[in-house]
Amino acid sequence: MAEEFRAAEADGSVPPRLALDHVWVEPNGRVQVLDFPLCAARSRPGAPLVVLREAAALALEGRPRASSDGVAAPLPAHARPVMDRLFATDPPLAEFQKELAETHAHRPEVTPAVRTAHLGLEAVILGAPLAILFVLAFMIGVGLALEAEIRAEQAQRASAVLADPAERAKLGADKALEEALAGPRLQVRVNDLATRTQAEARVRRAHLFRPQRRILETLEQTAADVTGRDDGYPTEVREIVAWAGAPDSAAAGRADSPWVSGAWQTSAVFLVVLLGLVVPAAGLRGGFSLLLAGIAIVRADGRPAYRRQCAARSLVVWVPVTGLLFGSVLLQTFAPSQSYLAAGLWLVAAVLLSVYAVLAVRLPTRPPQDRIVGTYLVPV
Repeated sequence: MAEEFRAAEADGSVPPRLALDHVWVEPNGRVQVLDFPLCAARSRPGAPLVVLREAAALALEGRPRASSDGVAAPLPAHARPVMDRLFATDPPLAEFQKELAETHAHRPEVTPAVRTAHLGLEAVILGAPLAILFVLAFMIGVGLALEAEIRAEQAQRASAVLADPAERAKLGADKALEEALAGPRLQVRVNDLATRTQAEARVRRAHLFRPQRRILETLEQTAADVTGRDDGYPTEVREIVAWAGAPDSAAAGRADSPWVSGAWQTSAVFLVVLLGLVVPAAGLRGGFSLLLAGIAIVRADGRPAYRRQCAARSLVVWVPVTGLLFGSVLLQTFAPSQSYLAAGLWLVAAVLLSVYAVLAVRLPTRPPQDRIVGTYLVPV
């Protein structure tokens, strides 16, 4: 359009009455300035520069205006100074056309190719933390099954020691266990623990999938020399006896087992990884991969996105993935019989990553997470 006005100025063919309704945009994007309005005149006549401002505002903001405010639209970083100058000053038409032409050397928008390159960078940067979550969610069932078998051995050994007078007498030499050995519930609690741990070990092994079971068998072979196994788990037996013989008023007496649950450690891993995905995105307004790919996140008015928007954008992406994997971990931890549901959550999380990649390429300038938080992707 600037070129059309320049040509009209050069040959003196600028219409005596020039307004926005004289501008005709063809289907192929070519702009023509007509000598007559295309519809009933609704725009005030003005100089070519005024009409340029109105056309730019209409195309970028959705309504024509010629005021001196900057453009309130998501623009590439290289184009914003040119457009802001158009509205803030009265640059010569030739100079404005030259500046506008210089922007043609840069990308006008984020393209699928750019987003594909960005995805490659993101895979390199985020591959390790995501792999940790997926491997953890896959291996947690194997680890819990192995742990259950070892604990079943320890509980069974403690029950056998208490049933053998000679072995029990050896425990009696430990003054720290005198009160526990005299506890009225000692043998009952140890026998109950042995029964429960054996049942848990059978259930966990039975509900492993074939690849997990093979890994478990390999681990069992490499873990044949578990610390204390050859000596009959002396330390663990003492811990079990101390727990089983504890009075009802003590914390150990009310606990279901002598072992502390490791669920909080797994939860901490997921929380740390999630924070590692969100915090850099907020601090760097998009994260390392967007910076390296030359992409910026902006608001609808073209200004840089708030850090809270960038954090929310990252949460929209990663909470579903981490939530699905964490749900799989919880099921394997507390409901091992729900192995198919746990595997389903794991697979959905993996598929979701593929969906994210497809959406990023298909909607390079504004994927769903940007629509949700009200941001846009523009070239730097």
